[in-house]
Amino acid sequence: MSELNPTIVTSAESANKRVELVTKAASAWINELVDLGGRNNLLYYRDLNLDPPKI
Repeated sequence: MSELNPTIVTSAESANKRVELVTKAASAWINELVDLGGRNNLLYYRDLNLDPPKI
């Protein structure tokens, strides 16, 4: 905060706070996007044998 008037926020302080908030929001979004459940085909890939049975 500004030393002369504590209610005035400098642009540098505002920018720092904005960067902090965006970083926290990005981390939260990344954590939500990572799906460690069994339905995640990228993590739990299995090759399905789709060949027709040989008679």
